[in-house]
Amino acid sequence: MESVLRQEAMTNRISKSKIEKLKTEDFINMLSLCSLTENTNGIGVIMGDAGTGKTFAVKSFMETSSKAVYITAEDIMGFRNLIESLGDAIGTYISGSSAWKMEQDIIKSLIWSPKTIIIDETEKLMGKSSTLKIEILRRIHDECSGRGTSLILVGSLFMESFLKRKNLKENYGQIDSRIDYVYKTKGLSGKEFDLFLNEYSIDSKAKAEIITKVSHDERGKMRKLIKLLNRCTDIMGFKNSDIITVDIVREAGMLMFEE
Repeated sequence: MESVLRQEAMTNRISKSKIEKLKTEDFINMLSLCSLTENTNGIGVIMGDAGTGKTFAVKSFMETSSKAVYITAEDIMGFRNLIESLGDAIGTYISGSSAWKMEQDIIKSLIWSPKTIIIDETEKLMGKSSTLKIEILRRIHDECSGRGTSLILVGSLFMESFLKRKNLKENYGQIDSRIDYVYKTKGLSGKEFDLFLNEYSIDSKAKAEIITKVSHDERGKMRKLIKLLNRCTDIMGFKNSDIITVDIVREAGMLMFEE
C-alpha cells in the first residue's frame, strides 16, 4: 500500500501537459503574440515577473513553428557572442572578422532562410550605457523582415524602462518605434488557481495556504505554484498520505526559497 501511494504521488508531479491543459490567460495571450509577430514579420515583446510562464510559453510556441529559433541572453555576452549565438541558432557559419561583416553573414543567411528569432532574458543585453546589442538585433530585423524574419524579445518588466530611454547615451527609440505587439504577464487569477488545484486532493485549509504562499498582488506565479505542488506531492509519497494537508504545504514551503 505504501509503495502504491508513493507511486501515485510521483505521477501527480506537474507535467508539461498539465500546464498546457490549464490554458491560462497569460499562456494564450503569449502564444497569440508569438503567432501574430511571426505572421506579420514584426517585432513582439513579452514582459513579466519571473515565474509567470514566459519561457514556457515561447518554447511551447516553438513546437508549433517551423521557423522559430531560441537564444537565452547572458550578462557577459558581448556583441560578438550575440552574433555567434545567432549564427549557431539559425545554423550558419560566421566567417566575418569585424562586427559589420559578422552581421552581414547573419543577414545573408536570414534572407535565404527566414526565421522567427526569440531572445529570452533580453534585459541582459541592455544597459551599461550602450544600445549596441539591441541595435544589432534591430538592424538584422530591418534588413530581413521583408523576406519573412520576425523578432520576439522576452524579459522582465525592467525592459520597458530601457525601451523608453531616449538620451544621448542610451537611445532605444529606433527599436521602440518598431515594436508591433506587446504583452505583459499578469500571473494566475483566482479562477485559474481553482482550475489548477482541483486536479489534486487538497483539503480546504491547505488550498488557502497554497494560494497565500504563491500569490502576489492578488495574482499567482506559475513557477512558484508548480514548485510548491511538486514538493507537496513528494512529501505525500514519503508520508504515505493520499491528500495534501496544511501541514504538508507548510513543510513543503520550508524547503523552498521565498521569492
